[in-house]
Parts: sequence; C-alpha cells; structure tokens
Amino acid sequence: MNTKISKKIIMALFFILLVTMAFLIGTNKIMNKEPSGISIQSPMLIESPEEGAYYLLPKNTTLYFKKSMPEGYSQYALYLNYKGPEIQGEKTEGISPTWIYSPEKEDVTDLIKKYPLTKEQLKSLLKINQFTKNELIEIINSL
Repeated sequence: MNTKISKKIIMALFFILLVTMAFLIGTNKIMNKEPSGISIQSPMLIESPEEGAYYLLPKNTTLYFKKSMPEGYSQYALYLNYKGPEIQGEKTEGISPTWIYSPEKEDVTDLIKKYPLTKEQLKSLLKINQFTKNELIEIINSL
C-alpha cells in the first residue's frame, strides 16, 4: 500500500517538474525572441529638440513597435549601432521620446533642398504624397 502511494507521489512530482520545465523553456524562448520590425517605405522626418529643425530617417529603416497610447499615437523603438569613442552627454532619467512624421506635400520641396536624397528616396517621397504633374513642375521650378 505504501509503495502505491509513494509511486503516485513520485509521478505527481515528476509531472509538476515537467510542466515547470516546459514553462521555463517556453518563457525563455519568448523572452529571447527577436522583435519583428517594420521597414519604413518612405523617408520620415525626425523632430529635433531645436525649434524648426528636422532630420531625415532614411527609407528602409526598421522600427520596432512598442505600444499604442490612448492619446492616439504609437511608440516605436529604433536600434542603432555605434563604433567610435564613448558618446559624451548628460545622463537622463526615464524615456524622452522624439517625434517622427511622414513628410507632407509642403515638406517635400524643403527636403529636396536640404538633404541629399537618392533617386529611390525621392521617388518614394513623391509617390507617397501623390503629386500631380503640375505640382511636380512647381517643385522642379522652385529648385
């Protein structure tokens, strides 16, 4: 009678051990999973802390979705590699997000003047904003 009970206890402990191991292995795979990203199809504007200054995030840059906010915007992460001397700056606490925007029609002329765009980048900017032939002629004449 005691051997039947001890066999049941051993089997129950073995089952619990297997379930725990499966959970830990699964959790580890989830935690170490590479995030999936979104490759942007057109250059985007990066807002600068300096008023009126913008920079360009190149086409095909990969952004990683983090979360949607109730206020109607979403947060994405951008991973950068850096090789060189240690980056100097002030230590900050918390996260200080920077805004990015899809360029609108009125931004395109300024972008063409300020940034060395490749043919592909220019095509994607013009395509996403769906310029008419007359608008394209205006842009070319303003250069």
